[in-house]
Amino acid sequence: YILVALTREDKRASEASVKYFFLGAMAAAIMVYGFSFLYGALGGTTTIAGSDSMTSAAASTNTNTALIVAGLLLSFAGVFFKLAAVPFHSYVADVYEGASSTISGLLGFLPKFAGLVAAVKLLSIFAWDVPPQVLWVLWIVAAVTMTVGNTIALLQRNVKRILAYSSVAHSGYMMIGLIVGPSLLAGAGPMRDGVSAMLFYMVIYGAMNLGAFAVLGTLAKSGESVEDIADIEGLHQRHPGLALAMALCIFSLMGFPPTAGLLGKVYIFSSAFSVGADHPFGGPLVVLAVIGVINSAIGAAYYLRIVAACYNRESRTETQVVGGPALRLAVVVCSGLMLLLFIKPSLISRDAKSAAATVVTKQVVTKNLARASVTPQVAEPDSATP
Repeated sequence: YILVALTREDKRASEASVKYFFLGAMAAAIMVYGFSFLYGALGGTTTIAGSDSMTSAAASTNTNTALIVAGLLLSFAGVFFKLAAVPFHSYVADVYEGASSTISGLLGFLPKFAGLVAAVKLLSIFAWDVPPQVLWVLWIVAAVTMTVGNTIALLQRNVKRILAYSSVAHSGYMMIGLIVGPSLLAGAGPMRDGVSAMLFYMVIYGAMNLGAFAVLGTLAKSGESVEDIADIEGLHQRHPGLALAMALCIFSLMGFPPTAGLLGKVYIFSSAFSVGADHPFGGPLVVLAVIGVINSAIGAAYYLRIVAACYNRESRTETQVVGGPALRLAVVVCSGLMLLLFIKPSLISRDAKSAAATVVTKQVVTKNLARASVTPQVAEPDSATP
């Protein structure tokens, strides 16, 4: 909240910070309220208590099941705010526009990472064996989030607002991996590791989003920040290096080869397409992946507007490079990673799998190894029995 308000001379930054703070406080209160429901249903606050009590709590009475559903949904409301998922997305455009470009780049990555890790922790308490109402709510929120984010972004002229609503859509894509769950679940194929795919996508998204905002932060017009599409028209004529970096980051956000964003989307969507009949949510997940592919095509429309402004139009605004060496280095590193990770994704894919195994709690491993070890056997005839 303080980072958003660092630009003290800009009233929009102060307004965005206050709005972000009060909405964040409300979301945190709702999440804690959800935790109280889970405590009442499970009788404890540790992950072990949740894992050991889930089956008995859900089977004992309908009241306990209702408490678990209510607790999870209220807890996820706080997560949805961190992800800027619908219907908790209303603040995102004002905050991104009010904050400086570099801070906006961080806001598009760090809160999402924290929210998704919290969501994984919540679901791993129950080894993803949650009431179907919870999965359906996650499914609906993911589908609506990616659709609303892309649709509103189509109507924007401000680049920072376009990237803000783009971040809403990307939250919907990442939630696909969250619903799929980890590969430790019974019957998972080699491509079906939703959690590691989600973390892989998150790292790539953080780099390409930060790179795009870093380019904006490097530029200025008459001492003011560059925000409108008209401000970057003909950028390749004045600053060809920055135009190339912006194009690489935008193509990666779009999921266009040869950038790492393509692999991120392939991993996410493949994790949903590869689920089998063993997954209790297999059919809806395939439909959700199809919705994601369609939304990726919709998103290409506003992404290409940014690239077209950089390359296909004449310069109408005189811009200057104002960013220091650190900001220019960030532009080079982030844009370079888009090509490097496309060529060698194993640089982070292995770490994503290791991180997924760390984030997913021990209960998922124990529960699913127990399932896998139970194999039907034919009883041997007893010689003492006639």
